[in-house]
Amino acid sequence: MRKRILSSKVTRLAGLTIVMCIVFYLIKPVFFGRINVTTLFNDLTPIGFMLLGVVPLMISGGIDLAAAAEGAIGSMLFAQLLVWFPNVPWTVCIIVALLAGAVMGYIIVLAKEKLGLFPFIASLGLQSIYNGFASLWTKSNDIVIARTSYTGLARTALFKWIPVPFIFMVVLVVVYAFIMKHTTIGRKAYIVGGNAAAARLAGVSTNRVQCFYFINAGVMAVLAGCAWAAQKKLASPTKLQVAAPNFSAISAGVLGGIAFGGGGGTIFGAFVAMILVKVFTSGMILMGLASYFSILMQGGILILALVLDNLSARRAERARRAAAMRSAHYEAQPQA
Repeated sequence: MRKRILSSKVTRLAGLTIVMCIVFYLIKPVFFGRINVTTLFNDLTPIGFMLLGVVPLMISGGIDLAAAAEGAIGSMLFAQLLVWFPNVPWTVCIIVALLAGAVMGYIIVLAKEKLGLFPFIASLGLQSIYNGFASLWTKSNDIVIARTSYTGLARTALFKWIPVPFIFMVVLVVVYAFIMKHTTIGRKAYIVGGNAAAARLAGVSTNRVQCFYFINAGVMAVLAGCAWAAQKKLASPTKLQVAAPNFSAISAGVLGGIAFGGGGGTIFGAFVAMILVKVFTSGMILMGLASYFSILMQGGILILALVLDNLSARRAERARRAAAMRSAHYEAQPQA
């Protein structure tokens, strides 16, 4: 048990993250300053919410490339409701926005089941549609959020260090990790992602399982958009998508052990990988690199993660073939 924990990918990623934090602290002691730490937590919050939609969907064998656009549309709807109904509690407005996220997730399911489109293609097309609609909605203008009872949450921090939305995100990570490991719907995601044909033969409705996770991805994308909007005090048709929290979540998922084919990986692995990536980019920016350089680094990390995933899949395939050959050789031996 102890050996398995020490050799796990989560442990290796966590160890690398700690080493990286120490290196950055030795180079720039301000790395562990309150402002930088709080900023890092704020940056992690919307990506973490996005991760909780993207990663379970990837485990089930699906993909949603329109997640950032869904988050933008949902946050704009939320901000617009706050303007239209100033006396309505913001909690009601955000619930409506989350329901819109569920609808956007279900649209991909309809495109897959009724039109026969691959989710990759369907979500890519919907991303363009949502982008155009978001810009058309406000003529590319931002919607300012003046409701301080909501935006104040992003500035409220435990011990003046840990923002409340980050704490909420971490709690959700724990909840989702439990769901994926210990509940029926979580285990079905691994079954469907691992082998959809075998899952159908076993009586598992692959369509229902993936429908659940597409809807969840839409809801979490909107929650990520609303968290980002609280930090910026506005909802934007373009700025959230430039930040690309969906691709950061996908990168973290693959780096944390989630295979694009589905069926493997954990929420905690992706979460630790997300922290690793943000610590790296935060440290690089703190040492004087331009902020847009982080986008370049995220792309490089994603490619590296894909290469590592491909190499891991090849090693696993070779191991399966070797095991099959040994089994066949053993069965071919004359029995005494």
